[in-house]
Amino acid sequence: MMTSEALIRHVWEQMVQNFYGHSEIVWSRVPDLPCDEIPDWERAKLPMPPNVEDYPDLYLARRMNTILLIDCVPGRGPIDEPRRVQLMEMFKSKRPYVQCVTVFEDRRAMADVVDRIAWDTKVWIAAEHNCQIQFESAEMAVEMFKRLHGMPGATPPVDRY
Repeated sequence: MMTSEALIRHVWEQMVQNFYGHSEIVWSRVPDLPCDEIPDWERAKLPMPPNVEDYPDLYLARRMNTILLIDCVPGRGPIDEPRRVQLMEMFKSKRPYVQCVTVFEDRRAMADVVDRIAWDTKVWIAAEHNCQIQFESAEMAVEMFKRLHGMPGATPPVDRY
């Protein structure tokens, strides 16, 4: 079984590189991950709530104007509905997208808590690192369809921090 720290490192090395390229670490529970890549003037635009104890295991910013909040099991996760609401409230910003991801070592770890995982979040399983699971509500599906097809009312992506 992986420790929380090993799982967070694996997330950075595999999941982030495979699914979320052009991401920079804003904050991490693992102190020696590269958190100094974002210029100070860009970092100043990111939400930095005062309660570090409530932070996710990994907090990333993407150039596609997205904030990624990642909790691992073991660790803080899974991201259930109260945790999702807490994270969305804590990390409110002008960025149009805030994504919450729960990370599990394997399917067995996920099976124990799958009924608690919040809608509109994602799941990544370390043992199957080429796939992600989207827990998508109807509202999220409509938004993604509008965005994909360039329909009115879709939140436009912005190619900046």
